[in-house]
Amino acid sequence: MSVWRERRRAANWTGSSVLLCLCGLLGAVGAGAAETEAGNQVENEIARLVMERAPVAPSRIEVPALDQFVPLIRDLKTLAVEVEISERERFQETVPVTVTLLQDGKQIKRGVVTARLRYEEKVVVAARDLARGEVLELSDLKLDKRDRSEIPAGSTSEPESLVGMRTERALAAGAPIAGRAVERIPLVKRKEIVRLHFASGSLKIAGVGEARHDAGLGELVRVLNVDSRREVVGRVIEKGVVDVTP
Repeated sequence: MSVWRERRRAANWTGSSVLLCLCGLLGAVGAGAAETEAGNQVENEIARLVMERAPVAPSRIEVPALDQFVPLIRDLKTLAVEVEISERERFQETVPVTVTLLQDGKQIKRGVVTARLRYEEKVVVAARDLARGEVLELSDLKLDKRDRSEIPAGSTSEPESLVGMRTERALAAGAPIAGRAVERIPLVKRKEIVRLHFASGSLKIAGVGEARHDAGLGELVRVLNVDSRREVVGRVIEKGVVDVTP
């Protein structure tokens, strides 16, 4: 089957416009199916035009059923369909597309359909059902592709960054693991006596301090030096040890 198309650009309008002649569908499908097939062809053309114009190619494009147009698609010999996208369209997650039905060159229907752009991104999800309080291992995690709109804030695409963290609530297999769903296991606890480590070249100094709050591996923690009574800030490098090297 063939669908004839022609690029059009009106002098007083800026954007992308395609004129479709669907007469090629006649004889290619049964008479009763021609109108439905014509609607499918227009949907495909909308998706093609949106994909062509999108500055970043989406993973897929969803075009709603053309219920307001299909009942008017009758005489395909004299029917043409124009699909337009404004040049001013910014192409967010939805794109308005103007569809015009022309019979013998005269407009019989004009309306707007909204195409939805879907972008998929990789995100770390639970590889199995996880109970509250479990310490995550690499085998508990996997990368999966999800629609960007379905990925919770604070999610990550790096499984290694979650290893050693503890779940704060139960997570079903396949659920994205967002920041609020896990916590770092404190290696330093509030009011706990910790060892202070300072190194600069060959100079190494050890001290003792009192942690002001809980902190996990790699996190910053305020510590009161018990000798100088001064508060310093360091990074937890292992259980009970804080590196205070500037």
